[in-house]
Amino acid sequence: MKWNIKTSTEPLSLTREQLLDMLMSKVISSTKPEFTTLVSSFNNFLQSKKTMSTCNIDQLMTMGFTVGYYYRVFLEKNNVEIIGEELDDNVVESSDNSTNNQNPIL
Repeated sequence: MKWNIKTSTEPLSLTREQLLDMLMSKVISSTKPEFTTLVSSFNNFLQSKKTMSTCNIDQLMTMGFTVGYYYRVFLEKNNVEIIGEELDDNVVESSDNSTNNQNPIL
């Protein structure tokens, strides 16, 4: 499978390995404080529904990947303000809907 991207300069084609490498480097460099809280809640949710014992690793990873996608959509479509003790009372705004101008893909 390939992903063809039309950029402002020239078209780009990525393999699944190249795309995953780009995504993982982005994850590693930009972990947000609310992720720890959400991952813990996701884990608790799966355990409370007894989902952890009935799913294989691919299914669990698919759920996590998909939840991450919908979390991003949620932040982009709403004016969200994150306030909470889990974040040391820091406020995180989701109003930064801009794409990274230095990297038009991510």
